[in-house]
Amino acid sequence: MSVVPRVISIEDDFGIFKLIQMTLKPLGIELYHAPSGSRALEMTNSLNPDLLLLDLALPDVYGWELLAKIRKGENRLKGVVVLSARVDMPTPQMADERHVNVCMSKPFIPSELRDRVSFLLGLT
Repeated sequence: MSVVPRVISIEDDFGIFKLIQMTLKPLGIELYHAPSGSRALEMTNSLNPDLLLLDLALPDVYGWELLAKIRKGENRLKGVVVLSARVDMPTPQMADERHVNVCMSKPFIPSELRDRVSFLLGLT
């Protein structure tokens, strides 16, 4: 029996989360919504996700700080996808230093997000 991959979307805009949810539904994954950094930390510790979709501009913490806290814990992360409208998107070197697999700006192309998540989770 195969394990269904768990993904946490750390996104404070519920409308964007709904778009992410519709985009990734065909993959058959367990998708969870964390609208804040504090909620994301709780969920990461309890759910042990395979993948994070990370917005950098969160209401209670900057996305990079949150990712550093998550990385300190024990987890099985296969990847991190940064999805952000911020103009200070990471350079390839910054992304590499933070072990980020994919950086995408908002608005994103749904099929591109689906393809990248599928690849990172080993579904393709």
